[in-house]
Amino acid sequence: LLRELRGDHDVLEIDGRRRFAYRSVYFDTPDLRAFHDHVRGVRPRFKLRTRSYLDSGLCLFEVKLKTADDETDKRQVPHPRDAPERLTDEAYSLVRDTLTEAGVAAAEDLSPMLATEFDRVTLAAREGGARVTVDTELRLRRFQDGEACVLDASLALVETKSEDGASRADELLERDGFAPISMSKYRTGIDLLLERED
Repeated sequence: LLRELRGDHDVLEIDGRRRFAYRSVYFDTPDLRAFHDHVRGVRPRFKLRTRSYLDSGLCLFEVKLKTADDETDKRQVPHPRDAPERLTDEAYSLVRDTLTEAGVAAAEDLSPMLATEFDRVTLAAREGGARVTVDTELRLRRFQDGEACVLDASLALVETKSEDGASRADELLERDGFAPISMSKYRTGIDLLLERED
């Protein structure tokens, strides 16, 4: 896939680096409201996380809202990089304002539930807005006790992003027999580490 995209895509490169380390900490209520709303397909629904860009030291808090018409509305505020597992007053304010505006009941008693860590390579089409991200070394860890799941080192998680879902990368993946699926790292991690039946 990467070989075939070389002719019309560029790879994100910053200070000579092409692979970047990410860490996200996801917050939810004690009864895992955000997770269960996702599983049930509730709309509007929300996801809350800090995202740390480990190579640059940047940290943001994000509210991702899936709207009633299936659009994604993502809002961010800067967050202290030394406290990604703690919500600031500014983060709580963003949650309240976003959920109120969307007509969603307030989310109280939020705490960190899951951390995800991975390395990412990003490709951007030279024409149009299509992008491809390739995540490797994916690790999912629950906060309760640190238990973790790790993606097999021989695998990569490839995500395509385009306006119509029909980018060149999508066509190449389909040609090679890779059927598209919808996947959330948060939903997968909670399902594996908190909601599974023993």
